[in-house]
Amino acid sequence: VFPECYCNYVAPAKMTDGQNVVMKISFPDDEFFREVAYLKSHQGGPVATLLKVDESIPALLLERIDPANSLVAVDDKESIPIAAALLTELFKVQTPISGFKTTDDLFQEFLDLKKRFAAEELLPAEVIEKAEQAYRTLQLSKKEQIFLHGDLHQFNILFDHVRGWVAIDPSGIIGEKAYEVAALVKNPPMIANLPNLREILIERIGNFALLLNLDPKRIYLCTLFSTVLSVLWAYEDGTKIDDDFMRDLMKIASMLTSIDAETLLI
Repeated sequence: VFPECYCNYVAPAKMTDGQNVVMKISFPDDEFFREVAYLKSHQGGPVATLLKVDESIPALLLERIDPANSLVAVDDKESIPIAAALLTELFKVQTPISGFKTTDDLFQEFLDLKKRFAAEELLPAEVIEKAEQAYRTLQLSKKEQIFLHGDLHQFNILFDHVRGWVAIDPSGIIGEKAYEVAALVKNPPMIANLPNLREILIERIGNFALLLNLDPKRIYLCTLFSTVLSVLWAYEDGTKIDDDFMRDLMKIASMLTSIDAETLLI
């Protein structure tokens, strides 16, 4: 079993012909079917190859990435161009998008969680409110909506000695391209402990905007909203406020709030 996996059961396996594969057993929920849809629609591109699906379990059989070193071990100078090149390939796929979860659905989850945890000392009110306003601003001028990976952070980009850098574990969601970048800007959460956190966030936003020809302001707004939503999700799942992961996420959310989006120019 892969020790870093905590939501699904994921284990190495071997086919009768000797091929090394990965077996993934998931929760029987909508995200499993969105993952399958994303992997199928992007086969042939830089995603893990889907070999077999059993919806009754539900389970996936996937190619084994080898040596599976993650992008988290690569510094920003090299990792940002790698991630941007991978995104460029993923964005080329045109997929019918009706019937899938959208970032608007995530915004409704945000509003529901905000209401449920209104009395909790989770984040300062101005951080919550700025995150809400960030998404409302995005809604006022919607961009092209495409089928996104939905969770493309550095731990979900692995190196294969044959195929190069490959994306794994999509959640599958409909949204604009800038939203896909958000996970790469805010991760890994331990960057919160670096003294130059503000500069890291600003440079990541600017570099991704330049390499992907995206509006840095929209990347910023997506990242702020996504980070605060992650804090609310973590709290809903029972993560304590004094947990390192939670503390780091809250630091990043607060730092993002302090950035003036209008100053983010390519």
